[in-house]
Amino acid sequence: MGSTFHRQISARSRVDRGDILFAMIGSIGNPVIVDTDREFSIKNLALFKYYSAADSEPRFLLLYLNLVAEEMKAKAAGGVQSFVSLGFLRNYIFPLPPLPEQRRIVARVAELMALVDALEAHITDSRATAANLLSALVAELTQCRRG
Repeated sequence: MGSTFHRQISARSRVDRGDILFAMIGSIGNPVIVDTDREFSIKNLALFKYYSAADSEPRFLLLYLNLVAEEMKAKAAGGVQSFVSLGFLRNYIFPLPPLPEQRRIVARVAELMALVDALEAHITDSRATAANLLSALVAELTQCRRG
């Protein structure tokens, strides 16, 4: 039964390396790039494939889908459990710059995210240093009062 079901799904929506999976129900968004050649089936996920893999940078589409996921959530249908339909996703218009520009955007975002990560690490270190200084100051003040 399981393998028959898998073959039926794969015939309709075969997942390949570089494709992007996108949650359509509940927690809409959370796109991921498929980075395996292992065969598997999907259900209740949108599958983004490329008309021309030679003209597409999967990481660009991933960045774009992360950017617009909140907008899609706001437009989602459903009461208790929100969802976006395949029709909605198929008709969603998005910009696709030439491949060199897609790569430039991906590289620039990676540079900026590295800066953000470094700043977050610096803030964490600064907070730890401030906490240590505060503890030392409190200890010094309590020692002065006792002595």
